[in-house]
Amino acid sequence: MVLVKPPSRNYQYLGPPGSIPRGNKLGRCWLFAILAICVYTLGRSRSYHEGVRGATPGLSTAASNATVAAADVNNIATTGEENVTQDHTVAVDEENVANETVTAPKPASVNVVKQSKAGKIGKVVDNPPSRAPASTPPSSGSKVIAAAGEEKVSHADSVAEKADNAATEIASAPTPDSTPPSSGSKICQRDIPIDLSDHTKWPTPYTPSYFDKEPADSEDGVLLVRDGPYGNTLIIGIFHSIDLAYDKKCLVYITKDASWVWNLLTPWFYGVDYIRHDAFWETMEEVLNVTIVDNETVANTLGKKFIRIGSRAGYGVRSQTLNVTTMRNRRDTIFRQLFQHSRTEGDGNVCSNIISHGMDKPGAKYSVIDIPGPNPWNARLHEFTGHNHTEAFEMKPDYVKSILEPLQMLDHPVFLEMTNSDLDPNRDEVKRLIQDPSIKTQEDDITNDLHMAVLADVYVGNPASHWSLMVARMRYALGIKNTFVLTEKNGNNWVSYIDDTNYLELYDESKIGPWLG
Repeated sequence: MVLVKPPSRNYQYLGPPGSIPRGNKLGRCWLFAILAICVYTLGRSRSYHEGVRGATPGLSTAASNATVAAADVNNIATTGEENVTQDHTVAVDEENVANETVTAPKPASVNVVKQSKAGKIGKVVDNPPSRAPASTPPSSGSKVIAAAGEEKVSHADSVAEKADNAATEIASAPTPDSTPPSSGSKICQRDIPIDLSDHTKWPTPYTPSYFDKEPADSEDGVLLVRDGPYGNTLIIGIFHSIDLAYDKKCLVYITKDASWVWNLLTPWFYGVDYIRHDAFWETMEEVLNVTIVDNETVANTLGKKFIRIGSRAGYGVRSQTLNVTTMRNRRDTIFRQLFQHSRTEGDGNVCSNIISHGMDKPGAKYSVIDIPGPNPWNARLHEFTGHNHTEAFEMKPDYVKSILEPLQMLDHPVFLEMTNSDLDPNRDEVKRLIQDPSIKTQEDDITNDLHMAVLADVYVGNPASHWSLMVARMRYALGIKNTFVLTEKNGNNWVSYIDDTNYLELYDESKIGPWLG
């Protein structure tokens, strides 16, 4: 924007760039007053709308420039002829623009929470590190000088261009949300190695479904219905039913009264006092990738040819087409998603035992041992695995100490559980461990406390127990080390022959037979 002098000596705005001939004092004063107003208005408008609208802290305004320009006008009007020379120079210093900032409120600390579709259930971590706001770099630039007289003047355009540049530079700065997430998670204030909230970093692929495209148009369906209890093999029946649906290229349906399903998953991941409601059912549909209906009567109205599965039938079901790796990946995904929704607050939550024993405190360590009971299938396990598991079945103190001592865990609490029954202190296997002075066994029975077992620093399990094998699969899915269920002797110590690289064997029927998970 430029002013030129017409013959009448009354200054007018003519649009294209030109020159400013000399004039009288008053004309020059008004000239600079108009320039100051234009600079202030245009600079402030562009800086505000381009910067503040982007919600980026630290965006500069042009207010200080207006102050400088107004002061120049006042000086010209009051100092006399000697201060008005032929060549007037107005300096617009962008450093002044950078010094006056619009201060936005600091973002609150981020609490990483994983919720269900209803937005009500479950949190990923108890205490994630808050994300610090990224610092905003100050804008920088050179001074823009517009000379009066015969030189070209472009005050407003220069200021506006610099304001645009400052807004662009600040808007492109990193925001707090771009801070990388933590490398792990916490459940019951206990660290686990993987970040449950970021499936792109999981050690095995995120597999929310067996299908690339859901077979919604299939006339068939697998329906899990109400049935009697059948021990801890029940969760195996859930997974095997999901596998069967892959073979049949159909969807899985579960009734709300299928108590053999929900009476396991609810206390394990939500606590014994939890009352199921709509958000719970929506979460289970999402995690298991199933459709939940009220009962079998409602299911029959859907027009599907259902394969009806109860607890016993589910245990015996097998997929004939799934490969071991895909099966493992699907299980890992389900386990990780279930633990994302662990209810860790409120009465009767899943952390109650961990908290009551102080195992939620920083640096707290403990071990869990699953005491085997009589099992006629024990001998069959030797045949399938090709290993002799007699020492694990007997669970003598020397076997336990050969595992705990190299890990320096003999000085930490040891909790006992018993497969499929309450802990019996009169059992020989139990008495031997309790009476050994070098093993710090605790009095409390933690049988069926899933989180206590899965989150232990060391887990020593019963190789013929579906419960112990399930705990092992969950620990491998979460990246937790020191799981001793399938063991062999190495020198003087018993070690696990399953680790992070080969736990596919836990899903391979040729390696584990009817204990397939």
